[in-house]
Amino acid sequence: MPVIVYPTPVQGREAPPLIVKALAAASARREVDLVLLVRGGGSLEDLWAFNDEQVARAIRASAVPVIVGVGHESDITIADFAADLRAPTPTAAAALAVPEIGLLRERVQGHGLRLVRAWQRLHDRQMQRLDLMLRLLPTPWRQWEARRDRLGRLRDRLHAAWQAADHAGQVRITLAARGLRAPDPRRQAMRVAHQADRLRRAMQRVLADRERAIGTVAGQLDLVSPNAVMARGYALLTDDAGRVLTGIGSINTGQAVHARLSDGIVHATVEGLEPDAEPGASAGTPIAGSGPGAG
Repeated sequence: MPVIVYPTPVQGREAPPLIVKALAAASARREVDLVLLVRGGGSLEDLWAFNDEQVARAIRASAVPVIVGVGHESDITIADFAADLRAPTPTAAAALAVPEIGLLRERVQGHGLRLVRAWQRLHDRQMQRLDLMLRLLPTPWRQWEARRDRLGRLRDRLHAAWQAADHAGQVRITLAARGLRAPDPRRQAMRVAHQADRLRRAMQRVLADRERAIGTVAGQLDLVSPNAVMARGYALLTDDAGRVLTGIGSINTGQAVHARLSDGIVHATVEGLEPDAEPGASAGTPIAGSGPGAG
């Protein structure tokens, strides 16, 4: 299996940034399927470069899966937890990266045997299905006999249907001829006169209903008409700008006002203002300018 080496120091103060650089190069080049980050055993100080935060982040950021195999089986570093897979030693990392050829051959052989058995089962089912269809398939002579019999039955049904339709038509023509006679002019005139009388009465009922409805609406309009209110002795008081005066608070002495009565407008000048003794008290006898909306 081809191997590409990205050489880098794995011990000392300069090791962490160079390990990060090597991982970045492998990730950028994309020339390998797997990266093995390994070194042999040593003291805790010798392996300290693999506890560096930047190394751990570089392993996680790698676009290529990373197997870390550092030191002996008992050595644990932060890089082991950041890796996609941890190996106890560099040799174990290589073994994890490359499967054994014998296992691959056994797997391929197993797949081949299952494929042969599946093909044999499919072949047997298809042969059984073909035998069943051959037993159920009638001979051409039987097919033609069945079609000939069916054609004869259809011919007989068509002939019977034609005879029935012809007989029914004859019966309908006979009945229609018996019932056909000239219309009676007097009877038709009476029928027309009856329909005209019904139409006249219906129109009279519709017109009466409409008159009653119009009278009801007119009465309702009279109830809400300002002219009807003013005809009872009330007046609508406005100023020169046409604004309605609803209280003495909006009127000044000497101000020109205009009182609209039921039959015209009175132009007047305010000589004095006298508020009600109690808010909302009645003004007593209606006079010009009194009532709702008057000042």
